Amino acid sequence: MKKTYMVLGTLLLIGIFFLLGRVGWHETHYTKIATVVKVINGEEVTIKDADGYLWKFDETGFKSSDIVEVTFWKNGTDLNILDDEIENVKVLDRK
Repeated sequence: MKKTYMVLGTLLLIGIFFLLGRVGWHETHYTKIATVVKVINGEEVTIKDADGYLWKFDETGFKSSDIVEVTFWKNGTDLNILDDEIENVKVLDRK
């Protein structure tokens, strides 16, 4: 009986830590859909998000007019997006 409670308690704690970790990620990260507007030398990529902001990053494998999903880190500021950093870019649709 005690072993059952210990196992259930351990599983409950693991579940709580997992959920808290996911909540923390969403508080510090967000995603946007954007369009690749320019690629220079095959690796200097400029994208434009739905709000009209231009973002640049260096990476290969992107083409102009690609639709991408961008994961941003908020950099500790919720109100100022201009200091946010791109963490990941994934092609959703290639035209």
